[in-house]
Amino acid sequence: MPVKLGLVDLIAFGNIWKTAIQKLNKEISQCANNNSKKEELKGYRDIMKAVEMAVVISEETGEEDKFKERDLDIKRHREHINKPMV
Repeated sequence: MPVKLGLVDLIAFGNIWKTAIQKLNKEISQCANNNSKKEELKGYRDIMKAVEMAVVISEETGEEDKFKERDLDIKRHREHINKPMV
């Protein structure tokens, strides 16, 4: 499970997702004469902004220390998973 948590850290909390959104923003700004393409890219960007990622992990005693040994922050994921959905 630590590998999956590490991937979520890398994608969701790291720069990969943010960089992809920035790239879409740049493409949108370059679509001055093509409104249909601009709207399509805005749709993709809006979906990406709305996506929330998490790995569901059964809670266990001492999990924070276990994950900390691998330089992973389970606490941030646990808070994300346990927050009420709106």
